[in-house]
Amino acid sequence: MTIMIEAEHILGNSTPTAFANYIKVYGETMIPAMNDVGYNLVGAWRQVSGPLGRDLFLTTAESMAAMEKIGPRLLEHKTLTEGLPRFAALGFTVDEVLKNGRPFAFADDRRLQQGAANTGSAPRCYRLIRRRVGVTGMTAASEALSDLADRLEAAGSWKLFTAYQTTYGDRREMSEIWIADDITREWYPQAASTEVLAALDAVTHEASVHLLDPLPFSKAR
Repeated sequence: MTIMIEAEHILGNSTPTAFANYIKVYGETMIPAMNDVGYNLVGAWRQVSGPLGRDLFLTTAESMAAMEKIGPRLLEHKTLTEGLPRFAALGFTVDEVLKNGRPFAFADDRRLQQGAANTGSAPRCYRLIRRRVGVTGMTAASEALSDLADRLEAAGSWKLFTAYQTTYGDRREMSEIWIADDITREWYPQAASTEVLAALDAVTHEASVHLLDPLPFSKAR
């Protein structure tokens, strides 16, 4: 069963210059090592809303056992070990917050590939919506979200990149990442069915919206 591994990196220095330097070092050291040992990094973004100096990485794996096998290989990779002094030279700390999730059945590989399908020169906009849903309402929420994704895609509007329930962390939490080429102040585009949104709201206790900008090495563009 496919799992999602979400990593948020929080920089001790949140200035734009510090973040740009960090991404350069990460892209030249960590990313090649991750690719070599078999990490499937499906998306990497800069968080452009909320506190500054944060990114969000999303990796898929067949199982936690598979991740545990390649983890030690990453730490021993020459490109990473030789690049560690470059991270130290940045002059600030980088904290990592990890979270595991299980993709919903409708959030399949076809939808993930929609992120990589962008052939334009400009990156697209992504939107992360998090909901805290009661355990008893998770099934209803996933069914409503599946309906919403199908309707928006059929209308030529937003495309769902992925959606998953947190399994390591707050199990009441579900996350949706949308490919949203149009920027709107509303949570969802005008094409969203009010009936379906009402069904989602009926089982939602808390929610938040985060705007994401693809990083240069992200497969999701």
